Amino acid sequence: MIIKKRIAKKVVTAPFIRQALELVKTARGQAARQTNTLMVFTYYQLGRLIIDNEQAGINRAVYGKETIKVLSKHLTKEFGDSFSERNLDQMRAFYLAYRNRNADFQIPQTLSAESSSTLSRPKIG
Repeated sequence: MIIKKRIAKKVVTAPFIRQALELVKTARGQAARQTNTLMVFTYYQLGRLIIDNEQAGINRAVYGKETIKVLSKHLTKEFGDSFSERNLDQMRAFYLAYRNRNADFQIPQTLSAESSSTLSRPKIG
């Protein structure tokens, strides 16, 4: 029984634990960054939707406020308080502030998605 304990201690070493902890921390950090990128894109697109689809691209204050009010009611019911009228109005303003910066605004693919979509992979070394 003493031999089994010594073997178990050798398998679970401090470097092993540090590597496992670092792996999980890195993955969580990357997931958070990707989630943040996706949320920024979503908020931008919601702002675009409010302007382009609901207001026909024209700043109509009264119609815009009603649009935001109705949209907020539905999104809040489905997804929670993140879609208040105030937040939707800020998403609209965010879109207006950045709409002319880059006409081809897209979510960048992750490295794993890019590499899995290519037929030939670059050689390392």
